[in-house]
Amino acid sequence: MEQLKQLKHKTDSQASVRLRAEAKASLESLEGLESSFRDAVELKNAAVGQAQSLHKALVLAQRLMASIKPDCERWRLEAAELKKQQQFARGDAFTSAVFVSMCGPLTPDQRSSVCSDHLSSYLATNGIPSSPLLDPTAPFMSPRSHAVWGADGLPPDRAAVQSACIVASTQRVPLIVDPEGRARAWLLAEESR
Repeated sequence: MEQLKQLKHKTDSQASVRLRAEAKASLESLEGLESSFRDAVELKNAAVGQAQSLHKALVLAQRLMASIKPDCERWRLEAAELKKQQQFARGDAFTSAVFVSMCGPLTPDQRSSVCSDHLSSYLATNGIPSSPLLDPTAPFMSPRSHAVWGADGLPPDRAAVQSACIVASTQRVPLIVDPEGRARAWLLAEESR
């Protein structure tokens, strides 16, 4: 009986050691699984955060594209217009340079004659393309500058605008004959800036 008890005790102790070893292995395995689970959750949270961030960026990009879509057609038309103007750039620049450097002392009729008759035939003879309805003041004046000049007292007639372009685009001080005093007011306002 005593042997039976000892045998039972020995078996219980071996079973206990074996159970403890299995429990310890199970706990280590559980800790490893928990660690893997935490890593997977962190990875999932990072992926979800990145997905949300990318979704916000996508929404912003779509809104941007929607907001500039109406401008795309205008940009396409402006690019086509610039491409068309590019082929006439040499002739237009030549005409504008001649206008500014030589047409200052001429009357409006003489200026028109020089630009439409003499310069046009010279450009055509030499094979230099230019705009069909060239305005020699266009490179020197924008709609904004024309409006500012008008607000400063420049008369709206073509001769005054042409003269203003010549004055504004030259470095030398031109001789201005102004019997009515209209150019004086514009010059004073222009120089005060």
